[in-house]
Amino acid sequence: MKNWKKLLLLGFIGAIIGGSIGIYLWNKPVTSTSKLDAEVKVTATELFDAYTLDETASDATYLGKVLEVTGTLKEIRTTDNGKPALVLETNDALFGVLCEFEDEAVANALKPGATVVIKGICSGMLFDVVLNRCVIQSL
Repeated sequence: MKNWKKLLLLGFIGAIIGGSIGIYLWNKPVTSTSKLDAEVKVTATELFDAYTLDETASDATYLGKVLEVTGTLKEIRTTDNGKPALVLETNDALFGVLCEFEDEAVANALKPGATVVIKGICSGMLFDVVLNRCVIQSL
């Protein structure tokens, strides 16, 4: 009977520790992309073409990495979750490189046709190649 109580107590303590770690990791602040070094420097057209030719190989090269992408601003959008996004031109008439920003002031500072350098984390290709947590490096 005593062993059963000890096991129950150990399980309860383990659950509290595990829950505390989970809560900490869930609420841990994300490092700003501006403080991270770019692992790969590429143009918007090169990035999009690489994904169009071989998505699997491109995922191995770019997915989850911090990219510095240079391109011409095609369009300013708002994503489904309400965040500002910029689309960079590529050789494709319909799709491009979609850069999602956390800072809403970014969209107000730019006009289509501007050449920009953007740093963000690549999350792969849906229709556009998508970069998250983007920051503008230069205009």
